[in-house]
Amino acid sequence: MPGPRGPFRDFNSEVDSAPVIDAPTFKLGRDADGEPITWHCVARAPAGSLADMVASLGVDDRGQVSVSNLNIMNFLGDVVVDEDWPAFRALLYGKEQPIPIEVLGKIVMWLTELYVNRPTQAPEPSAPGASTASGTSELGYDSPGSDTPTSEN
Repeated sequence: MPGPRGPFRDFNSEVDSAPVIDAPTFKLGRDADGEPITWHCVARAPAGSLADMVASLGVDDRGQVSVSNLNIMNFLGDVVVDEDWPAFRALLYGKEQPIPIEVLGKIVMWLTELYVNRPTQAPEPSAPGASTASGTSELGYDSPGSDTPTSEN
């Protein structure tokens, strides 16, 4: 098999040396005995799932970080360990212990912060007359919510 033509870079060593956090756990809901249930997540979230989640982040009218509900469920399905997912999903869709969507959003924001190692807080308001130009995110997308990669990547 011939070697690569043109510019080439092997990213495998960067994947191998990328930091891995301790696998997150959190409590939500109660079992039949009334004891809090602990849920376990993977130590490294899938890059595509994180990219989708970060791209869907926005700021609502009150300056609060917001995200699409569909992306919340997809993200949780990707990061909650497979052994816990059926029971976790049943809790989220169950009627016995309704979980407010705001609580679910807080869990997703906390996990996203852990996985990308930076807070998901609303940006500070800009000063009057300040530039509104936007840059490129670390993930290589033009702006939040955009699914168009920049030409640099």
